[in-house]
Amino acid sequence: MKIIIGLLLILCASVFGQNVEPHFDLPIDADRYIVRPGDELTVTFLRANIESLKLTVDPEGRIIHTNLGLFDLSNRTLAESKEILRAAIKNLYKVENVVISITGPQKVSFSVTGAVKYPGFYQGYTSQRVSDAIKLAGGILPGGSSRQILFSGGPEDIIVDLDLARFNGDLNFDPCLYSGQKVYVPQKTNSRVQTIGEVNYPREIELLPGDDLKLLISLAGGYRGWADSNNVQIIRNGDIVKAAGQKIVCGDIIKVIPLADVAEFNKVSIFGAVQKTGAFDAKKITTLGELLNSSGGYDTRAVKERITVFRFSPSDASGRLTTERFPIQNIDGDPAAKNSFMLSPGDSVFVPFSVGTVVVTGLVLNPGTFPFQSNKSADHYIGMAGGFLPEADRTQIGLYDSISHITTKLSPKVTVHDGSRIIVEMRKEFQ
Repeated sequence: MKIIIGLLLILCASVFGQNVEPHFDLPIDADRYIVRPGDELTVTFLRANIESLKLTVDPEGRIIHTNLGLFDLSNRTLAESKEILRAAIKNLYKVENVVISITGPQKVSFSVTGAVKYPGFYQGYTSQRVSDAIKLAGGILPGGSSRQILFSGGPEDIIVDLDLARFNGDLNFDPCLYSGQKVYVPQKTNSRVQTIGEVNYPREIELLPGDDLKLLISLAGGYRGWADSNNVQIIRNGDIVKAAGQKIVCGDIIKVIPLADVAEFNKVSIFGAVQKTGAFDAKKITTLGELLNSSGGYDTRAVKERITVFRFSPSDASGRLTTERFPIQNIDGDPAAKNSFMLSPGDSVFVPFSVGTVVVTGLVLNPGTFPFQSNKSADHYIGMAGGFLPEADRTQIGLYDSISHITTKLSPKVTVHDGSRIIVEMRKEFQ
């Protein structure tokens, strides 16, 4: 059944002309970018009275030009393609100063396999990243690795570490789709550690060779403001030792304890689409409205209806969280409710920026990214994705919130917010 669905996805995928094309958030790496059919190269002649050339890669991966000739660029990187073309251009036009650039993102096909919910073939933009490809495939399964993903089919195989990309902000570990064609998510290894206590995201982390305490703390979201970073402990085989100078090994529990003086806990913070982000005194600012006023108000790109308050969950005596850190949403629909919403010390408020897109994944004809439109239902976006496949559950969909990281089962009639992800699953009789 999955093979049939995968074939349908690649055979029936089409480009929607109204899609909003994402922009590259970092300069293109010409040594990784694979030139593909549909790419357009612009040749600009500097300090020469010669009109620019527009060269388009045909479906066979070639550029054919009446004067320059024929160039087979299939499986060539952008850097290699530039050198091939530059030599011919200089020879024909007798010029030295030539700049070759590529146009905006194009739609490409790629496969996502391994420990994901919906393995198969998908389409996305060259400027999207491996993490976006995995989202289209329904996300990583509970046993899948987020740190040893293989991205292949380009000039070199790349190991993708989504934990480093997310928590350390290093996007080199979450490369753009122009760098390859195949995403494989392996199972996690059994080498894992736990981080508990006063870190922002207490969790289990897959331990890789070379990981040290500093890196693992960063992969847990870093220290909370009132953490005692100089007195980190390791629980190992039931014993408690100081982490300083210790090599972290499989099975360790890294425990971060609070400072004796936890005055920093008496803060509330706000970040995202506001004029001034940062922490404020929780004794002076007790409501959400007061915090928004102190931050200077919303940025023009703010999505006000999706403002989210994150509140720390209680922990047991050993520092383990009894429940995950939880989000509180839907508090901004009524201005009065927003102004009177009571904050707790340690609360963190996030105001999202407008994304402008909605992602549709799962059992639809053409999974992909579509332009956000206000007050539209999940049914609307599923229609833009070509509609349900025959095996799809038409009675309910999964709606993934990219802020809270929570997926809720809802009717396809539900109104979808900016930046959400719609997941269409298989009917029970087909599972």
